[in-house]
Amino acid sequence: MATDPPPRSHVMWVVVDRVQQPKAEWTYLLSDTKPDTPEHGAIRDLRITTDRVYRSYTELCAWLTTFGCQLPPPNYFTPTPQELAEGAEWIVRPVARKH
Repeated sequence: MATDPPPRSHVMWVVVDRVQQPKAEWTYLLSDTKPDTPEHGAIRDLRITTDRVYRSYTELCAWLTTFGCQLPPPNYFTPTPQELAEGAEWIVRPVARKH
């Protein structure tokens, strides 16, 4: 008896690390599951179930396209003034998959 594959999530999650640094130093992690809410602390404390790490926005966008995601505008991954003021070292953003 065949089983149906598990349903595919309608979103992927992008974690942007090192957001207190210049944008050229940011690292992007792509995950199928939503990571914990960012708090003061390093991203190394996360338990992310993927090895998809990208060193540039361009590289991230290439893989988002590969995974069938809609490309958000470039400033979508920029931390808000509030996130920066609170000392966030990393942020999480959802990215919608195309249906």
